[in-house]
Amino acid sequence: MLERNTKIASSVVKIIQTQNKPITVKEIMKKLEEMAIAAHRTTLFRILKKLIQKNEISEIISKLGEKYYEIKSNNHDHFICNICDKIICLDKKEISPIVKLKKLTKVKQFKIESHQLNVYGVCELCE
Repeated sequence: MLERNTKIASSVVKIIQTQNKPITVKEIMKKLEEMAIAAHRTTLFRILKKLIQKNEISEIISKLGEKYYEIKSNNHDHFICNICDKIICLDKKEISPIVKLKKLTKVKQFKIESHQLNVYGVCELCE
């Protein structure tokens, strides 16, 4: 958690933790407003930056430049639509190259701490 655990910071963490998909700053701001918590965008970006630095959340940037945030412990990969920015989360068991990579690290004596694989394309709705 952050050094200064303010009401805004703890609320941001709770919002991100309760999502079943990556969330945008706009969506976080809306949820804060629904909770009657006033937060400036600059404050929110500062909190998100610190959470990224502390390795608590990860940031996903779509081809359209939209930034999404999710809890880091959900170590998985994504399909991202280039047209609508839809993100489809993939279970790490579904990605065989990652399984092969983990086997390779044992041979090469390398410990993976994290990875991020985003596959860009067009979703079924936009096709």
